[in-house]
Amino acid sequence: MEIKALYEVRHLTRTDLFAESGSGSFDFVERFTGEQIQAQVDERVRQLFSEPWSPQEWIFAEDYNRGFLYEKADLSQASFRIYRTIQPHSEPANPQIIGFLKRYPVLLRALESGDYAEAGMILDKSKKLAQYPHLVSYILGQYGFFALALYWLHQFDATKEDRLGHLLAQGPALSRYDTQGPYERLLSYCYKNVESKTVDAFNREIAFKLRTILVTQRKHLIVPVVGCNFRSTLSDLAGLVKQAKQEGKKRALVEGLKGYEERIRQYLESLKIYISPEPYNPHDGHALAVIIEDENQRRLLGYLKRELAAMLSPLFAEGYPFTATLARLSPDRADVEIWI
Repeated sequence: MEIKALYEVRHLTRTDLFAESGSGSFDFVERFTGEQIQAQVDERVRQLFSEPWSPQEWIFAEDYNRGFLYEKADLSQASFRIYRTIQPHSEPANPQIIGFLKRYPVLLRALESGDYAEAGMILDKSKKLAQYPHLVSYILGQYGFFALALYWLHQFDATKEDRLGHLLAQGPALSRYDTQGPYERLLSYCYKNVESKTVDAFNREIAFKLRTILVTQRKHLIVPVVGCNFRSTLSDLAGLVKQAKQEGKKRALVEGLKGYEERIRQYLESLKIYISPEPYNPHDGHALAVIIEDENQRRLLGYLKRELAAMLSPLFAEGYPFTATLARLSPDRADVEIWI
């Protein structure tokens, strides 16, 4: 295969290398980790290219702004950098590849931080990633299951069980990638990692695999808090942060005072978050409340989604202690990071 261009997606702990061929195909080459990562990458590039030009960094404008007032530092896309290396006289980059590489770090960030519901939404909605479905499926690996599962669990869709049940019954037929219906594209990416053929079995599979990653592998999950709009806790907190940002920016411009964003971040990271079982809840005996503590005052922020709570509440009953922090905040949404 004649290679036309190589693309490096660099992160602090690894680099992913992609190749574009003269025929227009675009494939994953290798992931580099460990010590002297860049030296490993440079050596591989020299093996693939006889006379490579110096790599050129691509700087993309941020077009995936979800309007959050706060996100944890490790959820920032800025930690990824993208470079393109070409042979002399190469043609301009393929627009589809540019689109894919703009979304790839966003997806990777979500997967690696345990933000599977967000990853599922990205996969279901992104036309840029859908240009290379086989590549997406390969990159997802086992984590594609969690992207599907957490995204599906958090949908407020009265027909979601019927729709997913119909898709699960198709099995290998979902290996095609020309799908557009709800959950269909996402399931087509990861069908090889889904063992279940019915919705009931799928729910049991989710519960088992969540237990594995939380208890055995000690991984973190980022999950939405639901029911926030029915109480003032979220609006009060978001209003406080928004006002502080506006006043801080004004003072930075007029008085030269800096550091207000870091002080806001420190305040939000200092908030104590508790996941509290409510076995006495008349509406749901498996309910898991999300409590936020600020200056010794505890307020109800919301709840974990009912379906997710039903899968996690047995872990509480077995005595596993959950820790939680605020992962992101907007005027109408809050996500928490949880782990054991």
